[in-house]
Amino acid sequence: MKGRLLLAACVGIAWWRSPAYAHDYGLTSIDRSVSIKCENDQFVVFYVEDIGEILSLQEINRVDADGDGKLGATERAALVRRRAEEILSATVLENRGFPVPLTLEEGYARVRTGDVNLPNILIAYKLSGSTSECPEELDNLTFVDNSYSHAPGNRYVTLTVAGKRYSYRFSGRARVEIRPPPMQSVSLKKRIGLLLAKETPAAADLVLLLGIAFILGFIHSISPGHGKALMAAYFAGHKGTTRNVAAMALSIVLSHTAAIYLLAIGIYIVETNVPVSSSMCAFRTASGILVVVVGLYLLWRRWREMKGVLHLDEDHALHVSSYKENVTLGLSYGLAPCPTGIAIVLAAASVGHSFLGLMALIGFSFGLGVAVFIAGLLFLKGAETFRSRIGSSTVSYLPLLSAMFIVFLGILVLLTGCP
Repeated sequence: MKGRLLLAACVGIAWWRSPAYAHDYGLTSIDRSVSIKCENDQFVVFYVEDIGEILSLQEINRVDADGDGKLGATERAALVRRRAEEILSATVLENRGFPVPLTLEEGYARVRTGDVNLPNILIAYKLSGSTSECPEELDNLTFVDNSYSHAPGNRYVTLTVAGKRYSYRFSGRARVEIRPPPMQSVSLKKRIGLLLAKETPAAADLVLLLGIAFILGFIHSISPGHGKALMAAYFAGHKGTTRNVAAMALSIVLSHTAAIYLLAIGIYIVETNVPVSSSMCAFRTASGILVVVVGLYLLWRRWREMKGVLHLDEDHALHVSSYKENVTLGLSYGLAPCPTGIAIVLAAASVGHSFLGLMALIGFSFGLGVAVFIAGLLFLKGAETFRSRIGSSTVSYLPLLSAMFIVFLGILVLLTGCP
């Protein structure tokens, strides 16, 4: 049945351009007709070539294995395969910016008598490629055809998107290129609408996504950063509990997640010419400044505590961790965005799945938070053991050293935050 459809396409082209009509661009031209549509997450491309008589004669000479001047079934099949390979290598089809690899399903070649009694080859191909989701509007598609750019001709392209047909004609040596408009021309209202589009993933898929993201976030937290050094610096000089560790870890994760999502979605919606690295630099600079300020405050406070200037109540006894300090430090340090997290959100938003991007980021951040919490508990217990083995006079200076190291971490973030 499919072969008959291809044959019908070839016959249709043959009738449409009868021998009485010459190629508009001569005997060395190639006219093409391309039809593209997507159904059930599958692109189907019907590609038809009407090869000029001189070029047809050259093609016959290339594949005419028996030298009889005609094309048998085997020779026609060889011709289809060879030209299909050249077309596939020079054709680009993208959906929402992601390439759609095309493959040849079948093809058919027919030879008829053209102008000045020379052969005229008509070839029809059926190409196909899978995609995650069919496009909902024309702006989602990109199609470029650079095949046989040396041969002029008429090129007709028909795109069927969401039931609507869009037709294009390229003449002469004009480049066949259909691309979405620049992102700057897409209105802010439209961008927000795309991000708020309803998506209803299956519950099982959502659980799987969260689980994988959690594991990746947990593993990713092993790399340098993510608040582990801050935890070690703070609890080395402050007594604390599991709740203090949880408060700081949760603050780091919440600030980290909010900074990543706001930065990534802001970049996607506004689409400014400011590079992502510059935006990340701004966030990391702000984070570094805040950490330095909080560290200096802690240094000043601990110094005055040592001198007995401040009167502390029972809830804020000397060298005892406070939730206010935990949350302030955590929120400040967590502002430094993670490139991996930004990549997750931008990739999801660019293909219209901002909700799934948020869910992946939440799972990723939760895994990171659990790892940071475990690291914080280890630092807390290790600090308690360390303090129990040194003299009390030395212990009294640990809060000062702790605050100084926090200032150092803030300076380090400032120095390494921008390329």
